[in-house]
Amino acid sequence: NQGTNSHKDSQPSAMLVNSENQDPNSTTWIPDSGASFHVTGESQNIQQLGPFEGPDQIYIGNGQGLSIKSSGYTKFVSPINPRVSLSLKQLLHVPAITKNLISVSKFSKDNNVFFEFYPNHCAVKSQGTNEVLLQGSLGPDDLYIFPHLALKDCLSHLLTFKFQC
Repeated sequence: NQGTNSHKDSQPSAMLVNSENQDPNSTTWIPDSGASFHVTGESQNIQQLGPFEGPDQIYIGNGQGLSIKSSGYTKFVSPINPRVSLSLKQLLHVPAITKNLISVSKFSKDNNVFFEFYPNHCAVKSQGTNEVLLQGSLGPDDLYIFPHLALKDCLSHLLTFKFQC
């Protein structure tokens, strides 16, 4: 966790990185090994929105608390295997955050996957089949990113492939 916060482990945490020139409506997601929850500043990234049952704030790397407005979940289809859906459970809506963050540990547990990080890219693989389900790249600010995740594409794929998202 490399000092992401000095609060109790039960407090939500996330790393906050340089956000200059960040498009607030971005569909780019950053895997964050220091985050205990998935976090977005955009409520439209959450398919099922509801109240958050927990602390009022998320604590970022410098110890600052940011207000949690609500939480929910969203599902999306793997861009590599359209028959596989992946979920972001307990996705927090934090309007003041400028990056979309995926909690590496939570995503791994919730989707039965694991992450592999390489010098210029990263991959998310199925624990059962070792199949690559997501491919990321190293962004211009040296953060691994999953650009253009189509979180809202699950319903259109549901009709095409006739599987449960």
